[in-house]
Amino acid sequence: PTYECHNVYIGTIVEVITRGFIDGPAGAALADNYLLKMLRSDDEDQQPNTWSFNMVISAWSKSGDWNLVQKAESLVRRLEQYHIDEGRTEKTKPNTNTYNCLIACYSRSKVRDRAMKSLRILQRMEKAADKTPNSALQADCVTYNTVMNSFAKSNEPNGP
Repeated sequence: PTYECHNVYIGTIVEVITRGFIDGPAGAALADNYLLKMLRSDDEDQQPNTWSFNMVISAWSKSGDWNLVQKAESLVRRLEQYHIDEGRTEKTKPNTNTYNCLIACYSRSKVRDRAMKSLRILQRMEKAADKTPNSALQADCVTYNTVMNSFAKSNEPNGP
């Protein structure tokens, strides 16, 4: 099986978490462990791509786990490093969806200053997009809506 097949499996885990058919933290851990299995594979066709990482970050965002932000941040850092280690190919390049999933984790978490942290991720994306036209980190309507949702849920008086 190729990474596409593995991604279908991870996507199914995310779906059953979303529908409540599996405990959120247990499901996210299952997806995370499966990603690790893909990373350990010697077969290049089974190595994960950006979408593999994004789905596991999404699993954590929907898990309700107390440490979901730390898990997601760790995955984003791992993807960023993996992209460098794999020769900066398009297959492993973090993209808008990567950071949208991370912002969603903040929005759904109980982390202090979650709204401001979401805003900082947005600003980092905008800065990267300014440096590189047609950047894979171009903020989209999901990005902006998720940051606004973070502020709405946080009750922070100093929103943008």
